[in-house]
This record gives sequence, structure tokens and C-alpha cells, in this order.
Amino acid sequence: MDISTLSLQTETLDSTLLPRILTPEAGLIVARAKETLPRTITPFFSTIAAFLATRSLNFRLTGILYTEQLQNVSSDEYLRLAREVKLVMNKIFSSRYPEGYMQCYVGSFLNGSVIVKAYVSFNNRLPAPSSSDVVRSVVTDIKAKQTYFGWNIDPHSVESHGRTLKNLEPEMFSVSLLVLHCGFIVTSQMSEENISLLENLKQEVIFSFPGSINVSNFSISSVRDVLGDLEVKGNLYLNSTVHTDVQSLLQAFTPLSNKSVDLSSVNVDGHYMNLQVFPIRFQITNKPFVVNLLDLSSSEFQDLSKDLSAVVMSVLSITKPLQVIIREVMRGSVLCKGVVVYQLPAPGSGEILRAFLGSLDSNGMFKSSSYKVDRYSLQVGDSSPEPHFEYPSFPGFGVAIIVMCGLSILIFPTLAYVCFRTKMLGHKKKATIQRCLDPDRQSRHFEMDNQAFRASIEQP
Repeated sequence: MDISTLSLQTETLDSTLLPRILTPEAGLIVARAKETLPRTITPFFSTIAAFLATRSLNFRLTGILYTEQLQNVSSDEYLRLAREVKLVMNKIFSSRYPEGYMQCYVGSFLNGSVIVKAYVSFNNRLPAPSSSDVVRSVVTDIKAKQTYFGWNIDPHSVESHGRTLKNLEPEMFSVSLLVLHCGFIVTSQMSEENISLLENLKQEVIFSFPGSINVSNFSISSVRDVLGDLEVKGNLYLNSTVHTDVQSLLQAFTPLSNKSVDLSSVNVDGHYMNLQVFPIRFQITNKPFVVNLLDLSSSEFQDLSKDLSAVVMSVLSITKPLQVIIREVMRGSVLCKGVVVYQLPAPGSGEILRAFLGSLDSNGMFKSSSYKVDRYSLQVGDSSPEPHFEYPSFPGFGVAIIVMCGLSILIFPTLAYVCFRTKMLGHKKKATIQRCLDPDRQSRHFEMDNQAFRASIEQP
């Protein structure tokens, strides 16, 4: 039985008793043992081999000549070249798949410069790369112009289970993002308008990428409401011959900031953009509050949030923000809360606050806008102007009550202390007369508490 039998063992079994790592050599022994052992024993070996996700890998080495010693698996030349090939493959796949890659096994060397027949194995309990991704991994390393041991790999010769540079499957990335204030879609019926919104989102995602990234499709797999925003999950497919850098993909989503996509939420294969997000809040004093502003799906909120976002973007243009998002509007005239997003390196919150304050005229109006802002309500991150009122619209009678309570706390202990020291409210001693009988002198004495006074009985 040929070693390629291992490539058929790709289904994960539900077992925790077997070791995590099984080398391709052990898989080869399993495959060959199945030919000689009784059929009652071979299912055990099939169970072990099922933990292998093995991909064939063939390629041609250039810069090296084929010799007859490469036919002998025990020759020094064969062992040396096999060791070099395994070291290179280990470097390529362990860096790309650190958790899943297990080992590379060199099957044979054939004539044609030197044609390598090899196999790479992955832990089948983790998502194993496809044959197309195996080819991309090798070609990516080749395109990086890495050279090892004096020989090179011909990128056009790299092949895995029939996949070459000519017929690779699209490279797939999992993507999730938030579309601002559109969570109402999943709570309502999927009307034609809502379906059209999702279709437009798909097209905007595809067209946001530069020409250097060939996007074949973006499919949406699920949507759900997240605090009024619409979480969209899907898969992005690229026509590529090498692995695409995830950070370059994330940067390609930047133009979607104008399409109501929260850039800080964009996730590609578990990676996020390197961004700095500052929470902001301010109070608009010349606009009446209406209840519909509490509804994120209402036209009143949508219009106000978009208009304010544009105004704040213009106000902070000197600090070069990437995106401004007004997340909610509350009572207190109109109290607005949101975030301002920057790419790294980002300015400090104090610098952003100064840009805010510098955009206000003497009346508190945002320049080139119709919005009047209470400058003391401005807050960026942990920075705010002095004095800062936590509740700008706190009622005056509440302040009076707090002041009176504070004075009471100070006055009553002071008054009690003064009374205690001066004995103003203490018990006054009264003069008392005690009669004592003196049997010898036949006289009576009166003793009083006040010793300054004495009484005596007159003699007849």
C-alpha cells in the first residue's frame, strides 16, 4: 500500500485517549501494517490514523543535480537532502500553522533536477489547511526570496493533490463587522429594502479593496442585532497565489467608515485593526429633545447622528481622526455620546479636547454649524475642561437641598459642642438644707450646699 493512503484519513474522531501528535512515520507504519495484520486488528490502526490530516506535497528543487545516491534511502546524500527539505518545510508550516502542523515526511527523490515527493501532516482535531493553502504556504516563502542550503524551489512545480498555481481554490477569510444603527433589520421582516441593504453592503465591501487584492466574492452567513447595531458575519474569498497579509486586508476596510461601518469592530480571522478609540460626550443646548431620538432606527436619530458625526470630523480635522460615531442621544437638552477613532499613533485626549474647544466661538457655537455646545459638558476620554459638571442640567433646587444638608451637618455638631462646654443646657444645682441634731449642745445646725452661708440658732 502506498503512503498516499494516509491522505484519505481526514475525518476527526471523537476520542481523547489518543496522543495529540502522531508523526507521518507512524502513519506510514499504520498503512503498511494494515496489509499484513488480520482485519480484526486493522480498525484500531484506522482509528489512530484518523487523527492525521495529511496533504501530499511535490515540488522541484533547482540549483542541485540528481545523483544515483538519492535513490538509496540509507545513503548519506539521501539522508542529508531529506533532512534539509524537512527543516525547510518545518520552518514554513510551523510558522504558518503553529498549533496544527505536525511534521513533514520525505517519501522519495526523483530525477528532473531533483523532484521531491513529500507529505505534510496536521492535527485533524484543528481546522487543517486545504491543498491550495499548502501550495500557497510554500509559494509565499519562495516569493519572500528565502534561500536555504544552496538550492531553491521552483514555484510553478509546487503541487498538492492536483492543486497548482494554475487552479488554486480562492483563499478564504472569516469576516465580522458592525453596521451602525441597522439592528432593526433582524427584528423586522426581511423586506426587499432590507435585502437590498445587505446586497449593497456586499458590493461596498468588495469595491473597498484596492486593485492589488483580487476579491472574488463576499458572502454573508449571519446577521444579528447588537445593541441597535447590525452584526454581519461572512466569508471573504480572494484569488491569490500567496497568502494575503491580514493587516493589509484590515486596512482595506477603511473606506467603509463613510458607509456606517464601525471600523473598530472589523474582525478578519480573529484580528482587529490597530486603532485608538476615545469616548466623547457633549451637550447641545439649542436643539429641543424629542422622544424619537431615543430610537436608533428613527429618521430623527439617523439624521442627527450623521450630521453631528460630519461636524465633529470637520472640527477635529487637525488631529486627523479616522472615524466619528455618535452612538446615542440622551435627555439634558440633547446630550450626545459617541466615540472618535484614530489610527496609531494617535493624539492624546487632551489634544483632542483642545481642538474641540478651539472650534467653539464666544457663544459656544461650533464653527460652520448651527449647533451650540456647552463647553463645560465636553469630555474626551478622561479629559474635560474645568469646572466639569457631571450633570450639566442638574436642577437648582437640588443644589439648594445639598447646600442646606451640608450646613446642617456642620452647624449641629458645633452647637452641641458649645453647649457642652458652657453648660448652657446643663443641670443647675439647687441649695438644700440638711438638719443635723447635736445632742450635747442641744442645738440644731443647718448645712447648705453653698458654704458661703451659715445659719445658727439664737440663745434665749
